[in-house]
Amino acid sequence: MVLREAFGLNRLDRAIDALDNQISGALQLDLYGRVQDLLISRLPWFVRHVDLAAGVEAAGMRFQAAIDELARSIETYVPDMRRTALLEQQGEWVRAGVPEELARRLAILPALSAAPDIVLVAERGKRPLGDVASTLFAVDETFGLGAMTAGARQLPASDHYDRVARDRALEQIESSRRRVTTAILAQPQKQKKAQHGKPAVDSWLAAQGPDAARIHALLCEIAGGDLSLARLTVAAGLLGDLAGE
Repeated sequence: MVLREAFGLNRLDRAIDALDNQISGALQLDLYGRVQDLLISRLPWFVRHVDLAAGVEAAGMRFQAAIDELARSIETYVPDMRRTALLEQQGEWVRAGVPEELARRLAILPALSAAPDIVLVAERGKRPLGDVASTLFAVDETFGLGAMTAGARQLPASDHYDRVARDRALEQIESSRRRVTTAILAQPQKQKKAQHGKPAVDSWLAAQGPDAARIHALLCEIAGGDLSLARLTVAAGLLGDLAGE
């Protein structure tokens, strides 16, 4: 309930409902599936990080305003290739009869799945959401984490322990990504204007020395190759080392 409130998923489901007999049934099911994918992928995060002591409504409202703010401009923060893919998906759905605003909101859901982590980092570091978003997505791009986590969710799991190992590796990657993003935004600024985004990531990485450069190279190699559970686990450990965990 908290997650649905935070991301406005009930509104999205109702908007898809309204497309009965206007678009193909297969496409309508695909749109429902996009909402379900976000719900399933973010549910463990909310279980681990959201305190329900103040009630469901308060917990949902904590994230809703920030997620709505990010949703209005998230295309400006993601890397170019990801932005292109997002716009192509949006255009494909519009041509198939999906209203433009609904197509856009569904197309940005994979990028918007990072919003809870962005909110946490922004709250703890007292930084604007835009600064955190541009930096976190730049961390994803620099270390290949976007491709890696997307590939991880497609990995076959032969038994319960494979699923646990995969989910724990993804959890560690997200935790390390938050720590790295926080460290980058907290580094001393050499300019009057606070540095964030790709310039801040590059500056921080250069200051970390040869060990960080080695980890960076290994993570990029893993992200660019055929992903396996073993490689994902190694990547999670390497990113944890970089984050000082």
